[in-house]
Formats: sequence, C-alpha cells, structure tokens
Amino acid sequence: MTLMDNYHTVGFLRELEKVRWNFDLGNIANLLELLGNPHEKLKCIHVAGTNGKGSVTAMMESILRESGYKTGMFTSPHIVSIEERFRIDGCSISPDRFEKILLGIKPFIVACKCTYFESMTAIAFTLFAEETVDFAIIECGLGGRLDATNVIKPLISVITEIHLEHEKYLGKTFRAIAQEKAGIIKSGAPCIALSAKGNVQQVFQETCNQKKVQLHTVNADDLFSNINIGSNNNKFTLHIENNCSLNVVANLAGAKQVNNAALAIKSLLVLEETRLAQIKKEAYKSGLSSVSWPGRLQQIRSSPTVIVDVAHNPAAVQAVLSHVSSTYQFKRMHIIIGLLNDKNFREISKVISRYADHVAIVTLESDRALPGEVLASHLKLNFSHLTVRSYTDIKCSVDETIANSDRADVICIIGSHLLAGRILAAARKVASK
Repeated sequence: MTLMDNYHTVGFLRELEKVRWNFDLGNIANLLELLGNPHEKLKCIHVAGTNGKGSVTAMMESILRESGYKTGMFTSPHIVSIEERFRIDGCSISPDRFEKILLGIKPFIVACKCTYFESMTAIAFTLFAEETVDFAIIECGLGGRLDATNVIKPLISVITEIHLEHEKYLGKTFRAIAQEKAGIIKSGAPCIALSAKGNVQQVFQETCNQKKVQLHTVNADDLFSNINIGSNNNKFTLHIENNCSLNVVANLAGAKQVNNAALAIKSLLVLEETRLAQIKKEAYKSGLSSVSWPGRLQQIRSSPTVIVDVAHNPAAVQAVLSHVSSTYQFKRMHIIIGLLNDKNFREISKVISRYADHVAIVTLESDRALPGEVLASHLKLNFSHLTVRSYTDIKCSVDETIANSDRADVICIIGSHLLAGRILAAARKVASK
C-alpha cells in the first residue's frame, strides 16, 4: 500500500494544509515536548535564505555522506512526492515509513493544533532521532526567526542569498527580510553567509555581535579558481588549504550554484574548526560531483531542449534565463510558467520579456494558484512582442509548446514546485517504460 492509497492519511494531510503558516513557535515546541523533544538529540546544521538554500543543504549533505557520516536531510517543499522532504543518507524515506511516523504522532498534532509545516518538521525530527543520524541538515521553510524549524540549537547557522519574497510575511525591504533570516543565528553557533551588500551584511553582523558568535562570509572567488560554468555542470579548482587543491566537476549547473558550492564548503570547513566533524578532503570533490537536486536547471529532453527549474521569484528567474541564454545554443526560447498568487508576477514578467519569444502560462491545480489569464493579460498588455497562450492543463501546454517548437529551440519550464513536480513525474513515468 502506498501513502496515496490510504484515504484517511491523505485526508488528514489535506486538513493540515488548510492552515499554511503559524508564525509562533509555541505549537511546535508543545508538540515536540509531547514527543520527547527528539530535536534535542540531534546535531543540526540550520539553513535559511531566499534562493539556494535547498541546493546548499543538498551539497552539505552529500559531502558529509561522502565523508562517511550518516545524514538526515529535511527540505521543503517537495516536488514529486512528500517523502522527498525526509532523506536518510540521501534517500527519500518510503511511503510506509512516512505514514507510520505520521499516524504515530497524529494525536499529538491534533492536540497541539499544529499546521502542515509544523507537522512535517516534527516528523523530520522524529525520523532523524530514530535513525540516530550523525548530522541533520535542516532547511527553513519560510523566513527563519519564527519558522517551525527554529526550535533547534544548531552547530552552525548558514544563510544563502537574500532577495525580496514573501513580503507579506517577512517585510518589504532587504533589511527586514534579512532580520527574519538572521533569526536562526544562535549563541554558540558560528554563522556562515554569502557575502552581501549594505543592509543585509550589516544585519548579519549586528545579530552575530548580539549573540557573541563569529560571522564568516564567503563568495566563490575566496575558494575557487579556474571557474568554468557549463550548461549541465560547473568546473573549478577548489583551494581548501595552502597545499590542497582539488579539480571539481560540480553536478549542479549555473553561476548561482558556484556561490552555493562555496557557501556549502565554507560552512563545513567552519564545522571542522569546531572539531565536531572531520571531513575527508576528497569528500568535498566527490560530494559536489555526485549531489543530486532535481528541478534545478534540469534538462529532461533534447531537440528541442527542455529545461525544468523551480525559479519562482524575479532573481531566480533572471538567474535561470541568463544561464540558459549564455550556455545553450538555440534559435528561439519558449517559456512555460505557472505561479502561485503570492508571487511578484509583474517583476517576473519584466525578466521573461527580455529573453522569451513565446510564453505558455498554466493555471495550477491549487486554491493558491495565480490565474493564468491574469499573467497572460499583463504580458500581452505590456510586452506586445511576445506570443502568449494561456492553459488550464499542464500536459496540453507542454505538448503544444513542443509541437510549435523547432528542434533548435529551447523550452524553459519555470515557476512553482507544483508545475515542476507534474513535469518531472511525467518524465520519470516515460523513462521507466
């Protein structure tokens, strides 16, 4: 029996999903106390940020695993199946294992009136404690300060790139959002962050000063030379120590992933300085070359080239389309996009207009979906050079876009994890036949 065969389990999850967020740590703290505080048994690495936090989490997990440690990894949202959120040694847990843990803690979830994400967080901590992992790498869901994951006392806190997103919840300025992300910084745990400008860097430094911990900042040039950004991978020479250089072929592509790799490596080097981990130098190379993180510049077809990415804010869309334009040879660019209604579609439209020839807009199957006609109308009104079509069916949007493409064209499928999930699930189904 799979999870989706169990009507009662699926129904319970759908009920939980009706309340998306609770910006208060009281409920999750109460739930975890009833469960014996499993998070207190874990050695955690905490990751927050706007873009790249999933990739950095995956890179650190892969390096630690390659170094011989047993790892737990909690990320969100999932793309194809809910079990992807919970990984032991890089592998998603089984539907049966997920269901067993969920049903075991269900009475406590109900008693504490927990949200969907709070429940997922409790499942992760319970799983990792049961598995006695050496390290648990925990990705924040939204923000940081009041995110359900922020009950942990991490070994290190890691903060990725900061951009404007979820302004309704996190604030409308870079400083306000940085303050929410900096909420994961705790006494006794060094903070590692990508080098940032102005207010963002200032916020991180101020928070570290208050917590009396060191702030380590990094960018790619601090650790890498001979950087070569390819269409499907990145190559660079990694300099860890004066006498240690490694030629790395990193499995995640794009300029942003070079900085993400630098952040992941620097974070683990700082972890080593705490003497809580000893990482084999070759593990930095093998971990980055073997890391897998679906839905990030993932090519699923050739002739025409089809690329899937979960970019759903202006900065991420810019990074994806810029990468495709600079590393792929193509005749025309087609974009298929589906967004949720809290995304800044006007700014995303500006980015799309600079790269695309044709745009197919999908209305996702979600009560939070941005109606395709809203985005289509905006694009038609403001960017008349684009050919724009609106769809309510994902398969139809893909089939028609491919049919209207030349073999030399490129198709970029971007937007919500929901869209990427449907596309990748279909691609896996075809590949398995």
